[in-house]
Amino acid sequence: MSIQTVSTLKRRRSRLDRYRRSADQVIAVMRKDELALHCSHEPKGDRWWLSDGSGVSSETAKLVILNADIVSVGDALFNNTPGQIFRVVR
Repeated sequence: MSIQTVSTLKRRRSRLDRYRRSADQVIAVMRKDELALHCSHEPKGDRWWLSDGSGVSSETAKLVILNADIVSVGDALFNNTPGQIFRVVR
């Protein structure tokens, strides 16, 4: 187990802040333009994008779907898993 240095903690905090800002921007766009967040399970990993075709990073999408105003709609690929389309609750 390593000891965290001040610079390591600052880098981690700034990365998390960047992901949070990005998630807030995605949610704002979803609200304004009534877009859905889509997920595709591919061999290289999950691919996330909005209805308008713009891409969303996996880290940002994970924060977006944790928001209380974002809900899963539609069917899921497997039982007891979240769906592959997420929308804003109005």
